[in-house]
Amino acid sequence: MQKIGRGQNRTAYLVSGIVYKVDGWPPENVHDHRILQRARHAGMPWAPPPALFELEDGGGYKQYVMAMPYFVNDDSAPDIEAMALLRAQTNNQLDDTNYRVVGGKPVVIDAGDIEKDDLG
Repeated sequence: MQKIGRGQNRTAYLVSGIVYKVDGWPPENVHDHRILQRARHAGMPWAPPPALFELEDGGGYKQYVMAMPYFVNDDSAPDIEAMALLRAQTNNQLDDTNYRVVGGKPVVIDAGDIEKDDLG
């Protein structure tokens, strides 16, 4: 297991090509998962498959861990149409830290800033 990042509310760990986001404020992982699931069901190509695990800590409180494939920028030039589609479908809610470019296509790695009503 390798710690690969720490955001405002979560820490990301890499295990065998899967990123596990933990220690977050519980609704953040739930929100992220719901947004990515809705986007995938709507056929939005930038949404990777997420998984959500509900755990109970020692105090009986629910904790949520989100898992998704690990993506790294491959130095390919972003496809202009794919980026425009990402921007349009997310109501321009993402900054450059929220996605990676793989084979010219953007892939979201953090959907925390996207609201369900922003999905176009």
